[in-house]
Amino acid sequence: MTGVIRIGFALALCVLPRVAHGNDACADEAKAIGKTKDAALAPPTDKKAAAHTKVGNQHHRDAKKFDAVLKHEEAAKEYEAAIEAYIAAALIDSAPSLLYNLGQTYRASGQYEKAIAQYQLFLDRGRPGAALRALVECHIASMTSELERAAASAPPDRKSVV
Repeated sequence: MTGVIRIGFALALCVLPRVAHGNDACADEAKAIGKTKDAALAPPTDKKAAAHTKVGNQHHRDAKKFDAVLKHEEAAKEYEAAIEAYIAAALIDSAPSLLYNLGQTYRASGQYEKAIAQYQLFLDRGRPGAALRALVECHIASMTSELERAAASAPPDRKSVV
């Protein structure tokens, strides 16, 4: 089963163009946040969850480094490790920042549907301030648009043609 998931994950990295890195569409929203601290991004308070989060953050940083030098297979492994660490943290602590981290990592890895779901949960549960809410909503809109573009240009499904 994990082989299938990994193949699908790798395929998502190849098929969908990335809006995650260098996303100019949300540059204004990101700039509006600046160095302000949003309470919705408070780290988990449980020590084990915080440790998992720290591991996830390191994997996410490593994945971005691999992506920067076009080593997408290595990046995919690091994104997957980050996702696993964030999920482990979220099973222990309900900090909304974990939903945001999952959204960020899914978005960066090209898993837009999962990213949108996590961002929606973050908006519902985290109640971010206006600037962070605008950034997350921009990311959701960008990914939704990209998914729609990909669906419009995808070849027809065999079942729908028959």
